[in-house]
Amino acid sequence: MRVLPLATLTIVAFFISCSVASELQTPATEQECISMGGKWVVLGLTYPGKSASCDFRASDFGKSCADSTQCLGECLAPNEAKPEESTTGTCSEYLKVFGCFKYMKQGVVESLCVD
Repeated sequence: MRVLPLATLTIVAFFISCSVASELQTPATEQECISMGGKWVVLGLTYPGKSASCDFRASDFGKSCADSTQCLGECLAPNEAKPEESTTGTCSEYLKVFGCFKYMKQGVVESLCVD
């Protein structure tokens, strides 16, 4: 009777994912954002009419990391690190990171531009 335990695990996983998703919903207004401790900003490249959105400071900011899966935001490589170099990074200050930056992927420096 393995069906029952598997079905139970599936249902539990579904409710956990729903609960996590609802906790991560981004506030839709500046007032909601600020009241939740966020920063209301236009992220990425700006253009006329582009709307602002809410970004939050990461609670793990500055933590040592080797991969972005270890951070709430991104695992950023040191400024002096070269692409494909093996090193250790630190978790980003904010959850959303834009522009060109070096990040860590499985202990190796990668480059990325996000607009």
